[in-house]
Amino acid sequence: MIKMAIHMLFIEKKKLMSFIYSLSATFVVCLLFIQFFTNPYLKKIIKIGHKVVFNAAYALPEDVVKLNDNFIVILLSFVLLVICISLISYSCYYHCLMTSREIGLLKLSGYNLIQIIGYKTIQMVMVMSISLLISNLVYLFLNPLFLYLIKSYLKIEMPLILLNKELYEFLFMIVGILFIFIVFLETRYALSTNICELLTNHTMNHYKEDKRILKIPDTVYIIAYMLGILTMYSSYELNAGFSIAACIGAIGAYGMFYYFIPHTILDMFDHLKLSGEKYVSLGDVSIFMQQSKSLIVYIMLSIILFPTFILVTTQRPFIFMILQIAFILINILLSTSLMNRFFIDLYEKKNHYSNLFKIGLNRKEVIQVSTQQGNYFYGLFWIFTLIYMFCIISVFYLKIQISLSIILCLVLEYMIPYLISQIVVYMSKRRNTL
Repeated sequence: MIKMAIHMLFIEKKKLMSFIYSLSATFVVCLLFIQFFTNPYLKKIIKIGHKVVFNAAYALPEDVVKLNDNFIVILLSFVLLVICISLISYSCYYHCLMTSREIGLLKLSGYNLIQIIGYKTIQMVMVMSISLLISNLVYLFLNPLFLYLIKSYLKIEMPLILLNKELYEFLFMIVGILFIFIVFLETRYALSTNICELLTNHTMNHYKEDKRILKIPDTVYIIAYMLGILTMYSSYELNAGFSIAACIGAIGAYGMFYYFIPHTILDMFDHLKLSGEKYVSLGDVSIFMQQSKSLIVYIMLSIILFPTFILVTTQRPFIFMILQIAFILINILLSTSLMNRFFIDLYEKKNHYSNLFKIGLNRKEVIQVSTQQGNYFYGLFWIFTLIYMFCIISVFYLKIQISLSIILCLVLEYMIPYLISQIVVYMSKRRNTL
């Protein structure tokens, strides 16, 4: 069994790469953020409070400030862990779909539940080991830069290279939790899916029909999206509370990406005369948006909540810095997940693009169809997300005169990870479509 499990990993290595990338990105983010609990210099900063570090006057007693700072760091760590687990489960779901035929053949060959669990456990041990190796290499490169930015911002003395046993104890605890979680998800998928479905679920490129009993009009989602924006401008107090109401916009964005835009594209097919390439590109975008709805919700929530919290805490330098670091790391995670979703989609569409080539399109035209899908998606993505980013920033700028340097940093922290993911997706589609 061990030999067969490892052999299949190497045969299906292209299917595993996106899953390995997601795990590696998660481990890198964990390694960086765990340092606030394990690095003795950063732990000291949290313990001594802002009065000592920044020589600032606070109305709150020092012990209250310390408690507040510790609570925020713990809360942010919990949020990061929840997002990591959610994205891992998202990646695991698509990994199960892509390897469903393999599981189906195991069941067809007479493997019982214990043998299937053992088979998947062996594979996950290999996948986790490779992901840990990649993440540690990336961490060794990023960590000095990460600590240098903190050191420069806080103006403290701190070594940029620090071997810490406690850091890896935390990491291996998280790895153990994720390992059990992933094996559980794969086992549940194998148990809940019959052999026929396992042998046919190897493709995800199909349009999902709207089977809701109570169908909400698409205009409701547009209203929800606009209501979130209206809430920002109508709020009298600029505190974290107004962002909760603005999260209505995330629900609106979910509905627009899952229902409104795909339905609009279908209507365009019926009423507009489009070229064949446009039909294919828009159809691919419609399907991709349906399949990426969970990512869109996470991205919209991060766009609404983190800029709000960051701009609210401009007078609390340490918390301001922590929130910015968390925002950057979450954007890296989400942009990596979005990029990996495109890699899975490209792998699954190999036959799709080969068929276009067979019916008369030349190589350049097929590649154009593939790249247009990414360009259309990212174009809509930038429109929906930057509208919210602009609204949040403009509200704070108009009411409390946030400095332009803070605004610029905030925009760059959001845009750079997603711009990199867009460039990587574009280059990958040009190289690997056929």
